[in-house]
Amino acid sequence: MNNGKGNGDLTDRLQLLGTLLNQLLDLLSAVGAGTTYTLDSPCEVDDEGVILPPVEVEAPGASSQFGVLLNRFDALAELIQIHKNLKQPGCKHKLAGEIVSVNFEQIE
Repeated sequence: MNNGKGNGDLTDRLQLLGTLLNQLLDLLSAVGAGTTYTLDSPCEVDDEGVILPPVEVEAPGASSQFGVLLNRFDALAELIQIHKNLKQPGCKHKLAGEIVSVNFEQIE
């Protein structure tokens, strides 16, 4: 780039510099593209009935945008498993009264 030879047309060198700068920006944005997903359930309570804090799953940044996507897919897969392990709505501690059975009849 600094050899001083050439006909004064620097477009090829500027294009190369632009390409390198774009790659550097892509790398920096990918490394900082991490995120954290949270998942909670109103049924997850401690012994005193206080709702437990949400479960957090980190999806870290990577050296490329493709790596960031892979990390996020892995985090989402982990969230699905956590969701399966959490108690489902219909919490016993929130029910009031007695559980009853209801029968219906069709009237013609």
